[in-house]
Amino acid sequence: SVAVNSIGSGTTVVQNNEFITIDSCEIYNLYHPSNATAAVHVGANNAAWQINANKFYQTSPRSYTSAVTHRVLWITPNTANLTSASGFVINNNFIGGNNSLGTGTYAMSGTGAFSFSAMDLSVGLGTATSVQGNTITNISDSSSSTSSTAFCAINLANGNVNCGTVAGNLIGSRTANGSITYTLTGATGGLMGIRTGGGTGNTFNISNNIISGFDLYGNATTIAPEFFGINLFNSTIVNCTNNMIGDTSLPNSIQVLSPSATSTTPQRVSGIFANPAAGTPTFTISNNLICNIRNSYSATGSQAASTRGIVVNPTVTGTFAVTNNRISNISTSSQTTSGGATSTVVGISVSHTIGSTILNGNTIHSLSLTGTSTTAAVGNVGIFYSTPTTGTNTVNGNFIHSQTLFANNPFATITGMDVAAGNPVV
Repeated sequence: SVAVNSIGSGTTVVQNNEFITIDSCEIYNLYHPSNATAAVHVGANNAAWQINANKFYQTSPRSYTSAVTHRVLWITPNTANLTSASGFVINNNFIGGNNSLGTGTYAMSGTGAFSFSAMDLSVGLGTATSVQGNTITNISDSSSSTSSTAFCAINLANGNVNCGTVAGNLIGSRTANGSITYTLTGATGGLMGIRTGGGTGNTFNISNNIISGFDLYGNATTIAPEFFGINLFNSTIVNCTNNMIGDTSLPNSIQVLSPSATSTTPQRVSGIFANPAAGTPTFTISNNLICNIRNSYSATGSQAASTRGIVVNPTVTGTFAVTNNRISNISTSSQTTSGGATSTVVGISVSHTIGSTILNGNTIHSLSLTGTSTTAAVGNVGIFYSTPTTGTNTVNGNFIHSQTLFANNPFATITGMDVAAGNPVV
């Protein structure tokens, strides 16, 4: 089911649909319980559309019965590494709510392991596609999907994209907790604010975006949802700068509210998570603010459950610069004891055996362990750093303070910096 669908000519001489405008429209109630849906689908042989100032909403709660994906904007003209499928402008759209004012709730649930994406973009390697000033909020999603991308607000699957570089996108709210709620009903699954995907030769510039006002639920026993503010997966060049994950003016602006007390899931809650697995990436992560994240997960055990500000964990050779970020007010009730890169709470976790990471000028403070155990060997680590002996690896000018432990626990450790491997310049 699609409201607006476009596939250009596929003849010998490709004729793109170009310079199409969708402006100031209301598109709502796109729904099918068992088929994939999209409010706007732009497929092959299209370029340079303008999709501006539109409103997308659902007037009634929607229930899904199969493992389909519901997308709002599905812009996927890049079938390979094309340059022609480029130059889209996606600005000032509002996704969420149950009416044209954007209030109420865009509600989804069901027995099927469905997924949701507000924007799913696979565009070309020519003129950068621009994604500016959009708002994604007032959404409730309850799904049994086990994918870490069960909810993905903005998925940058391929191409050259400027996301928020002129006017930041707002995902959630700066003033209201739970403007986006995600409830996991399956064994594992997760939510992402912004994600970069595959492709080669692409550049993603991700700046000035705000991700805040999220409430995540599992249950009291075994179900534990995951959260990734920005997931930097595969890409050639990523510049992730000046974003805010959590909000300085909204306490607990990212919160996992279920204790999941008997879970064995290695739950991951991360502000920025960089884990490329292909190509030779160059990632810059700088001047981001990550704050006010609270995780109520209280399980015990040695599973690699960890609440972290920034994670750099590539499996391919690349260059990673993590500089001048501010990380504060992150807490967890977890009583897991994995240690190292997946210690109970970590400000910045760097762990890889190939490639180079520069870690300079970051400020980390107010990391808290709020669990009640007096015997678990939990860990509160400002910076964990484990890199190869080759490459350019430096740790310089970082400021770490105010790490706390609430329980009277002689087995717990508080570490400002743990340089576990490699020969970094410190």
